[in-house]
Amino acid sequence: MDSIRRSSYRLKALSTGHKELQLVISEQKSARVEYKNAIKVNKSATDQLLKWSQTEESEALQVSIQALAELNLAWCDVQRDLADQLKVANTTFERILEEEKELDKARKALEKSQQKEKTMQKEVDRIHKKGEDPGFAERKLEQAMRSKEIAESEVQGRYQETEANKQNMVREGLVCVAQAHLSMARKCSTLFEAYESICQTIPTRSERDSEPPPFTDSSKVASVCQSAIRMADRAQVVRSASYAIGSLPPDEPLPPPPGSYMPPSYEEVDGFTRSAPGSLRIGESRPRGRSSVEDDGWASDEFDD
Repeated sequence: MDSIRRSSYRLKALSTGHKELQLVISEQKSARVEYKNAIKVNKSATDQLLKWSQTEESEALQVSIQALAELNLAWCDVQRDLADQLKVANTTFERILEEEKELDKARKALEKSQQKEKTMQKEVDRIHKKGEDPGFAERKLEQAMRSKEIAESEVQGRYQETEANKQNMVREGLVCVAQAHLSMARKCSTLFEAYESICQTIPTRSERDSEPPPFTDSSKVASVCQSAIRMADRAQVVRSASYAIGSLPPDEPLPPPPGSYMPPSYEEVDGFTRSAPGSLRIGESRPRGRSSVEDDGWASDEFDD
């Protein structure tokens, strides 16, 4: 079905002019559709993992996978935010296409006025050859010439405006994409550091154990899970400057001592805003946010194209 949809986008692009720009728009739409589908599949797989864990006798599996499912739900929300930003970026190129079409209309109007001027000039020349009074035809010719001058001015003005807007809008759209990915990367780091920490709380079990070992980290797992979700919700990307072409990013600071807790921070180094490395550790107490995967209702949400 997706391949059919992609083909329809391409056919539309090839049949409406501005082929390259139309293909940019259609391919971005296709990429966004496939990205949204991947989010839904990932959410479905997590739901199945959660259902399976609830049938197991191990409390460690039940508690930890419940927390992991909540983290994955938050991760799906992060990816959905990125999909929304990709749509905003795609709208940028749609606006450029509309301005290009308006410029095309102005050029066609100019061509029409030029053709009218040529026709009237021929008419004046014909009347002169016949020795008749060319007064009426000359007035028509003057009107055609003024119309052509107005059309030329319109084309020149629209061209300059379109080119300036094009560059500015592309810059705005691509910066939007970059910042959306930076935000996603920071939130990804926060969520999956917690994900790893929670996985490490699952105790190892010997095949000689008749019963699963006791699990005493339930409250700690919940604390780390909710702390990570809260920090991911608050994470923002603020760029104070852009890296110059050919420049190298600043050196990373030394990591914290093993076993320490350092929440992701956003600091400015040499004029660049970036996140400092950090990791979540079991035992850090934070206020709790969302309490369950079932209460969220994200699976029923639908994307628009």
